[in-house]
Amino acid sequence: ENGTKEFLLSKFNLYTIFTCLQTEFHDTIPIFVQLTRDLIAIGEVDPGLGAGMQSILSPFLTALPVQLLEPRLVRLAEIATNLRKRSFVVFFSMMRQFLFNLQGGTHSSSNPTVFDGDIFDEMSGGDAAAKKHHSRDTFTFRLLLAVIFDDELAMDEMIEKLDAFPVFDAIVLREHIRMCFVGLASLILGRKTDLQKKWATKCMRYFEKLTRYGSPNAEPVYICFQALSKPSAEAFEDAIDVLDGLAMVHLSAIMNERYAIWQIAKRPDKLVVFDEDEPSHVDYLKRSIGLFNEWGARAKVDQMHEKYSFLPTTMEESSSSLMFKAISRQCKRNSLDSLPASIGVGTI
Repeated sequence: ENGTKEFLLSKFNLYTIFTCLQTEFHDTIPIFVQLTRDLIAIGEVDPGLGAGMQSILSPFLTALPVQLLEPRLVRLAEIATNLRKRSFVVFFSMMRQFLFNLQGGTHSSSNPTVFDGDIFDEMSGGDAAAKKHHSRDTFTFRLLLAVIFDDELAMDEMIEKLDAFPVFDAIVLREHIRMCFVGLASLILGRKTDLQKKWATKCMRYFEKLTRYGSPNAEPVYICFQALSKPSAEAFEDAIDVLDGLAMVHLSAIMNERYAIWQIAKRPDKLVVFDEDEPSHVDYLKRSIGLFNEWGARAKVDQMHEKYSFLPTTMEESSSSLMFKAISRQCKRNSLDSLPASIGVGTI
């Protein structure tokens, strides 16, 4: 019966393990938010906080503006703290540090691809056991930052660390993130080592299979892999068109920059000379900066301005797509403010 313990736990397991393979990730956001409320309200704390984890991972995968996620993470960390669930506190704190590294500012780490900030420090402080439990998550999100900030040494290091963990993850959203960015990193690095070749092949097969089975979340990742595996102007432009159509702002920002880097490598003599009548590396870099800015990754925007000093000083801002705006509004509507007051701050 709808609303019973058995129904809610079955729904949680169904969406966690299976449904995300066939449901677009942004459509799962309100489901996981509601499951967080309902499961905690009936005393099923671990699955409730597990739904809370996925209510954060889904918006990330759909590239919602990162500033929308910070209030959710604070609220979830407070609830986990009050319920004495240290493992979940560590996860939510790690995700907050990830967001601060993207945005820059006083709470960010000394390097955007490490976690040594004042919100989460993986190497010091307490909660050693909980941090070890979430080491796969820590390495995965450090890999994301390495791909975003184009840090090849960090990419290689995180691929090696993640190699120790099995592919399977009972939380499909988390498995998707890991396989997506391990694949991107292995291809960006050029499959120079046996480990990079192994993971590039494994990740491409993973998303190719899901694409054949009709997963709407796999196709945009697979088309990025195809462009990086066999780069050409047509392949990059096809990938960018698909990502734009789905409003996957973060992946589109990454692929616009990768396309520009590929163009520069082909014609380094054209670094500061470009044809105004035809899109060039400058146009794709400008667009990448606009998209990263739209996503909220200000630290990446600052890095790109510094790295590509030949760009015009006045940059165009990217305009949000209608789908991106709609998903953002959906996320705002599904806040966690209505969680039971009995687990609010200072009550436990």
